[in-house]
Amino acid sequence: MSAARPFDLVVFDFDGTLVDSARDLARCMHLAFGDVERSVAEVDLLGEMGHPLDDVWRRFTGEVPVGAAWERFVERYRDHHHVHGNATTAVFPGVVETLQRLAHLRLAIATTKPTHRARQQAEFFNIHGYFHHIQGTDDFLPKPDPEIVYRVLRLLPAEPSRVLFVGDTERDVEAGRAAGCATAAATWGGRDRTFLAALGPDHLLDRFEDLLGVVAPRYG
Repeated sequence: MSAARPFDLVVFDFDGTLVDSARDLARCMHLAFGDVERSVAEVDLLGEMGHPLDDVWRRFTGEVPVGAAWERFVERYRDHHHVHGNATTAVFPGVVETLQRLAHLRLAIATTKPTHRARQQAEFFNIHGYFHHIQGTDDFLPKPDPEIVYRVLRLLPAEPSRVLFVGDTERDVEAGRAAGCATAAATWGGRDRTFLAALGPDHLLDRFEDLLGVVAPRYG
């Protein structure tokens, strides 16, 4: 692991990093699969945090994400998310308190969700005010492609080596690394600590508060 150092910008994944949403997302996907007559157990979808819907579709149906069934699946997933998406979802412990202590830094969100939905969710959980920019994935390749990081950097310019990308999946670590950023893997989200450690992130975080000692040691 790398030594702690100050950063100019910290970029966060959303689901599984800032909010505990796995159960609600799995429920919405389960219902959407049922709507298109594909039977997928809810428990089997819990590990799909961080994966875009087209990858989930391929994995569980073996089908290419095109055509009427796929389009209906996406439509129904969005409908179910509108109704059930926040049923049990909550901000992880320590998030609000830590974000308050990082007010001296520029902060951003980079998520697989569409931008409008990411902003709605951040507002719903009353954390949007802590972020200088909220970037979703709109008509470009999702993580692990680094494009989403580049888009954040266009609006919040920073030397990549002084940017920390924080996320809970391999896609986050790979996207941050590909963009030249330092990476921190959150062990409370969609992947376990052993799996994340094997990816070789610059930092492993076991509590959200651990971020304080990484981005600005004087606040640790």
